[in-house]
Amino acid sequence: DAAAAGALLPLGSDWPVAQADPRHQLGYARLRRLPGRKQLPVLDREQALSARRALAGLTTEAAAVVGQSASAGRIAPGYDGDLTAFTGDPLGPDADALAELTCALTVVGGRVVHRG
Repeated sequence: DAAAAGALLPLGSDWPVAQADPRHQLGYARLRRLPGRKQLPVLDREQALSARRALAGLTTEAAAVVGQSASAGRIAPGYDGDLTAFTGDPLGPDADALAELTCALTVVGGRVVHRG
């Protein structure tokens, strides 16, 4: 499997079938179905990612595959300063709860552009 072999697994919303909402992306990567929708079928359960690996897919691994590891993908001095803060832990044990988190803050280029 690609993850076990050490491959980067970037997640994102630029595929026609991908969800634009990062809460849904994180939940889908962990559950292999949309979070909060337990009635949906689970697709390829063996491809489910851990919470940390899913978050890395949206942050550090996504930045790495586009050659931006030195400026994006993490919260650190000298980095772009793009982030979204939710009202709960995106690494929490209940991946279905991701669908219920609200956006508390969005920062783009180090500037607050939204407060929830």
